[in-house]
Amino acid sequence: MDKKSEKRRAKRLDCKVPVDAKQGTAFATTQTIDISRGGLGFLSQKPIVANQRIAVQLELSPDEDPIVVSGRVQWVQKLLRSKLFRFGIKFEQVVDGSKNRLTKFLKA
Repeated sequence: MDKKSEKRRAKRLDCKVPVDAKQGTAFATTQTIDISRGGLGFLSQKPIVANQRIAVQLELSPDEDPIVVSGRVQWVQKLLRSKLFRFGIKFEQVVDGSKNRLTKFLKA
């Protein structure tokens, strides 16, 4: 087991959910790789530095408004032979109402 897996406190669900990640101005519109109640992973061509704060909107359902969370970039990995970076985000604040929707999504 790698160190990242050992540090995780919540089981991650492998899924592709539309996500807008913002650091100041618009940063990336992409899809998640995985989500848990404590964080998420996603890919982007735009690098950001680890430990930076980031705002994230997740579109869990096309019929509902996105959920809004703020978090911190825990780690960044440049993918080999690719222009992509993989990011691990730890949630720090989940906007009211979004926490329940996220929990329901993860249990479905």
